Amino acid sequence: MSVNFTVRIPKELAAKMRKYKEINWSEVVRKSIERYIMELEEAKSIETPYEVIERLKEIGVREEDIIEYSETIEERYHRDMVKKEWQRNYVFEISEHLVPLRSLKSTIPYTSIMRD
Repeated sequence: MSVNFTVRIPKELAAKMRKYKEINWSEVVRKSIERYIMELEEAKSIETPYEVIERLKEIGVREEDIIEYSETIEERYHRDMVKKEWQRNYVFEISEHLVPLRSLKSTIPYTSIMRD
């Protein structure tokens, strides 16, 4: 069973939508609402760091074995990992040209690609 739901949009947006008559805009709105609700439900299910620590303690992990990093250390670690991932996946400089790394994997040994 379904329910009718009315949405008010600006005239400019309606004019743009009319250009694409082949699009089922009701379906677009329906899918967007479903996706948004799914994201809200997923966000509620995410554990906080404190909840994770408590759960680890419950299963027998000693408190002294749990390492808590300061934000500065975490930010630096994240920045370094993002940089390494970018270097590993996206580009590799060759002869002053940027070439997608994925196209080079078969021709260049892995050790020559990963340099600091």
